[in-house]
Amino acid sequence: MALLAFTCDRCGMTIVSGAVVAGLLCALYAWTHLGFMTDRTAVLNSPEPYQQRYMALKREFGVDDEIAIVAAGPHPTRNREVIDRIAAALRKDPAHFRAILEKTDLSFLRDRALLFLTVPALRDLERHLSAVTGVLGGVLRKPGLVPLFTELDSRLEQGVHAAVSAALQGIPAVTNRDDMRQLADVIPLLEQIVNGMQASLSGNVPYTSPWMSLHPSTSKTDAGASGTANLKTTHYFSWKNGHMYVMLAIPVLDRGSHTTGEAALAAIAPVLRKVRAEFPDVEIGETGAAAMEHDDLVVSSADGRRAVLICGCGILLLFLFTLRPLTRPLLVCACLLLSMAFTMGFTALVIGRLNTLSLNALPVLVGLGLNFGLQFVCRYADERKRGREPLVAMVVTMRSTGSTVLVAGFTTSAAFFAMGVNEFQGLRELAVILGTGTLFTVLTMLTVYPSARIIFEKRDPKVSIDAPLPAARAFATDTPSHPHAVVLLTALTTVLAMYGLCHLDFDTNMLHLEAHGTPAVVWEERLATASGHGELYAGIVANNIRQARVMVDRVRRQPSVADVTSPVEMIPPNQKAKIPVIQRIQQLTETLPPLAALQPVNVKELRDRLHTLRNLLLLVYPEAASIAGDAEGVRRLVFSIDTLLGNTTDATPAAALSSYQQQMFGDLKDKLSMLRGNGPIRPIRVQDIPKATRDYMVSKSGQILLRVFPRDDSWDAAPMKQFIRAVTVVDPNPTGTAVQVTMLMASLQRSIKISVACAIVAIVLTLYASFRSLLLVALTLLPLTLNLIWLGGFLGLAGIALNPANSLAISLMIGISVVNAVSVVRRCQEEGCAAPFNCSTGRAILTSNAAVGIFSCSLMTAHYRGMASLGVVMTGAVIFCSVSALFVLPAIMEILLECYPRHLLHCREKRRQSVITTP
Repeated sequence: MALLAFTCDRCGMTIVSGAVVAGLLCALYAWTHLGFMTDRTAVLNSPEPYQQRYMALKREFGVDDEIAIVAAGPHPTRNREVIDRIAAALRKDPAHFRAILEKTDLSFLRDRALLFLTVPALRDLERHLSAVTGVLGGVLRKPGLVPLFTELDSRLEQGVHAAVSAALQGIPAVTNRDDMRQLADVIPLLEQIVNGMQASLSGNVPYTSPWMSLHPSTSKTDAGASGTANLKTTHYFSWKNGHMYVMLAIPVLDRGSHTTGEAALAAIAPVLRKVRAEFPDVEIGETGAAAMEHDDLVVSSADGRRAVLICGCGILLLFLFTLRPLTRPLLVCACLLLSMAFTMGFTALVIGRLNTLSLNALPVLVGLGLNFGLQFVCRYADERKRGREPLVAMVVTMRSTGSTVLVAGFTTSAAFFAMGVNEFQGLRELAVILGTGTLFTVLTMLTVYPSARIIFEKRDPKVSIDAPLPAARAFATDTPSHPHAVVLLTALTTVLAMYGLCHLDFDTNMLHLEAHGTPAVVWEERLATASGHGELYAGIVANNIRQARVMVDRVRRQPSVADVTSPVEMIPPNQKAKIPVIQRIQQLTETLPPLAALQPVNVKELRDRLHTLRNLLLLVYPEAASIAGDAEGVRRLVFSIDTLLGNTTDATPAAALSSYQQQMFGDLKDKLSMLRGNGPIRPIRVQDIPKATRDYMVSKSGQILLRVFPRDDSWDAAPMKQFIRAVTVVDPNPTGTAVQVTMLMASLQRSIKISVACAIVAIVLTLYASFRSLLLVALTLLPLTLNLIWLGGFLGLAGIALNPANSLAISLMIGISVVNAVSVVRRCQEEGCAAPFNCSTGRAILTSNAAVGIFSCSLMTAHYRGMASLGVVMTGAVIFCSVSALFVLPAIMEILLECYPRHLLHCREKRRQSVITTP
């Protein structure tokens, strides 16, 4: 009681010193030194191997949270314009953006495209080019459709004459004649040309190159190089046939921001507004981890402000109807603010930051603080109603309720500290803040509140006495009504809850926590649908391009893998073996003459040449088909010629055919130029890749990053675990965002189980040290056990899954359950009956739980789904805590009082005497 005497005799000094220390020092220190981190890695355990690998990846490759900017619209050209415009604007802002990646420049590959062919394909090209060199030479000297078919007719006629001459002499035809072999080699080319002429006559048909055999074909390229052979100067990142274009803006990491890309997103916003005004027909949005974090912060801040307003008004109305005058509960709130200031100052000094998990310590401490404070308010009111003077009433309150609050506070604090025994950094920080915050709350309520209350009583000695809680009048009886019925109903409810507990699930999909309809989430889902994968990836690091090629080949075989991005597609294999073949191809093309001026198209003469070609093909059909090895190809060529002749007359205008002739021979010139090259062929190396693309995939030390994307939903636990197992086959130590999120969820689930178990052990030990009775310890633990079962059963039956947000309500349930149970058991020992509503205990518990319930209901109005789900679970937890403490526990204790009074009331007389003794 020395502490009570000190605070009551020197109440002014206690309040002033508490306000100065908490308000000026702790609050100011917390304001200037306490940070807030929304980064996922802030809640992970840094010494864990997967976390160390990810941090090494960030250091080696500069991997940050890229911001993906998406342009979607019906016109690919307009989408590409939008991306170019945004990229050009952001590239002028190096202070906020480390790199901009909107396209890959492939111009460095154009003169070395033959390196993407396999060695057999190159040899086939060499053979084919050797066979048609004679035909190509004649065509290049006198280019045009008519000269082309004239040259072919002439060669066929020589073949026919030779075959007829051999037949007249009784000699078998010589099937290996060069003329016939050249005909067999050009049959596919002729078919393409005839079909192209037919298409040109139809109009509005895009040109298709017939010279496919003279440049790399995607069907014959090396594995992993598909699509690179049809080279363009630039390659954009697009999906859905160009209806969606994407670019990546890699921000400069701003460690002073609340989110990792806050400054970069602020710089992007005016650019997007300007481009949207210029391109109203194109949808423009941004997504990625940084964008989603920013949207989370904006939505959750708005939700928090609304929840505080609703909560404040609701609690004020509650106090107006239950605890008049308002000075009494407001004193509790003031003391609670002081304890919060102490807690935040301690957090700033020891931890230095809050994270997305430890931020949830605030509502838990508010709930416990209200419970502690209202216990004093209601008990003091009871003692004043009995006619005691303010000082005497406060002494009695401190000896009874104060000791109860002390036991409950130390027990709850020990439970919270025990919850820190786990592998999850975020939960450990939360445990430290909750444990110390509970101690500060108990200390403030035991020192500052009594002094403040005495001061107000001295200033207004005629202050009205609190009226009984209206909702409690129906239960204000000496003993609980029908305790056996309550116990039976509790047993049936628990059995039902245990059935629902079997269906409880843990949702690891972080997108389910986001707010409904936030732009970043909407664009993330649209992008995942279009590309076939989300933003999460598994990172595999290779030491060189050869090792990377092997890894890419192995990982692509895994059925759970959707795509792999790496520089392997730009570095063809076996370049050393290909270069000699390519040099021989270059020598062949150098022997060909340059392209002469085009001859005009004469439709009548062209038709005559086609008629002659058709007839000659029929004459030499058996031999040509035998040499070509493709009888069907010869038949298709004859059919195509017949179709073209049937769709034209001698009077057909030559404009369409002239346009096709110009495109075809211009295309031939480009193909031959590519085959010749601009000099000696050089192998393609990693250093040849453009810097923006190379920095995204290759580290400064030469290591290569392979980003492997999952085929199934990258946020769900089951497919993600299967995907990581598949990647582990290739690399036993993968990293990347997919591994981070999966490990985070698994670590969180394990840590919650370990924390709850450790908390229960700490509660048992602390309670036994206080009660020295296993029966009383079991009774105190009973509400907590029932609450956990009921809450899990309710969630399972309602189909509500636990998630990283709402699972934090368990810590609130542990704290409130212990405080309520200790209060009910100690008051039962003191009064000799288990009727909490017949005294201040039931009133305090119901009022404080109602206040916490108002707060949790205000969270249910949030648009941020994680916060709303936390409100739902907290509301259920508060309801279950109230029912178990105010009805179930008293009913069980009443039954035990009839059977074992000595075990429950062994210290009642001594306690009652000490309480009523006046100092």
